[in-house]
Amino acid sequence: MQLHKWFLMNVKHFAFHYLAPAIAKHMHYKEELKHGFWMALTLFFWWVAEYLIGLQGSHIQYLQISVLTSNLLILLVGAWLVLHRISTQPAHPVTGYWNLALSACITVLAMAILSLGLANVFYRIVHPDWTEFMAQTNLARVPPGSTHTPKIESLRAMYSPGSMGMMAFSRLITLGLMVCLPLAYVQLLINKRSRA
Repeated sequence: MQLHKWFLMNVKHFAFHYLAPAIAKHMHYKEELKHGFWMALTLFFWWVAEYLIGLQGSHIQYLQISVLTSNLLILLVGAWLVLHRISTQPAHPVTGYWNLALSACITVLAMAILSLGLANVFYRIVHPDWTEFMAQTNLARVPPGSTHTPKIESLRAMYSPGSMGMMAFSRLITLGLMVCLPLAYVQLLINKRSRA
């Protein structure tokens, strides 16, 4: 049997026989999805505020700081709220580390999927000039006489609404895992201290 087929067979077995029943038994889907929705909507309004302030225009040099700050802040607060909420529910509190971590990751995944669509809405409706603005800004930064000049079509593809959505999605998943796994452990410690 080939290695990849053996691996896929074992992953499917683990997922269907062990992971799925554990998820169904311990998860509070409504809480995770609700918090993911509100986190994505908050991020959308942050993008609108960046646009109105000028961070996606004349003050573009500060955009990276704003993006990282907004993503981390919303992920930290949102994940903390969902972890606190599901671990302190009177009926069926989530108490194990992996269950807490999985709940936080489901929240982040819901946020990332919704942000993918909201990024398309934002860059097509609210700020439709973004693609051309970023393409021209990057072309203007190329030193004169440079041997490597990017093509305008590739810059437009890089900053298109779909591409910006995928960047937001991948950034949220990566930062979300970095935030949620330690945060689930902290919540577990808080739960143990409060019960002691």
